[in-house]
Amino acid sequence: MENKASNFFKALTPTIFILALQTFLSFAMGFLLICKKAYDYESGGYADFMKECMDDMLSADFNLAVLLTYVVISMVLLGIWYKKVFGPEQKGKWKLSAMTNKPWQFVLGVAGVAFGAQYLCMYAMSLMALVFPDWLANYQEIMESIGLADEVTLPLVLYVVILGPICEEIAYRGLTLGFAKKFTKTFWAANIIQAVLFAGLHMNPLQGVYTFFIGLLFGYFVHKSGSLLMGIILHIAFNATGVLGDTLLVSGSNQMQSAMILFGAMVATYVGIILIKRNIPSH
Repeated sequence: MENKASNFFKALTPTIFILALQTFLSFAMGFLLICKKAYDYESGGYADFMKECMDDMLSADFNLAVLLTYVVISMVLLGIWYKKVFGPEQKGKWKLSAMTNKPWQFVLGVAGVAFGAQYLCMYAMSLMALVFPDWLANYQEIMESIGLADEVTLPLVLYVVILGPICEEIAYRGLTLGFAKKFTKTFWAANIIQAVLFAGLHMNPLQGVYTFFIGLLFGYFVHKSGSLLMGIILHIAFNATGVLGDTLLVSGSNQMQSAMILFGAMVATYVGIILIKRNIPSH
């Protein structure tokens, strides 16, 4: 029987692997970019050459290419590990019927959680930004680095809405939560551990605060349903709402409207949670 120390290390491994892979790919792809530019470079001095290289490596296209590469590699390798260790437990649980008795209520519940929680996160971030303006600047810099502050592109949607959520659910609600439950012996202690690591992955405190609570919520539903697909669906819906926020979300023009929207977001989130929770088959 595996000891607690072994399972504790395994719970940390997905985060260590992801951060190490991101760092390696940043340097490796940066080196390849410099080599390519050096081969094609025809005019200008060393300073101009290095400035062009740095500009390219700081661009949204380069950062997004690194993230897409990392997420595909991580999704495949961590997915193989997850299937090997927890695959038998997930047999027959990759269908909508395994997660809900009433699909339409489930869909409404997911929509309620996605929209409601997205609004709540926006309001929470606005309040935190007033107290910690440096957090907001750091968050905006990260969003700009992958092009989220600009026009939405297909590679961006592919990373943020589809591949990123699948990879992160495998890593955190799959592997980390699974191994954490083995050494803590209690779900909520394990859920807090995976949510903390999930929040830390985002590398900025403003985003980390709300991703911690989102991680707790996703972890709860994955545990209750017994299906990792639950977390993937919720994560994709939440991220899609955020990426399409300019067209899907509205903001109040005065305090009364803002208060009403906030109240509506709380109600939508609560109703969404209830709809999902009540229609999960017992397992």
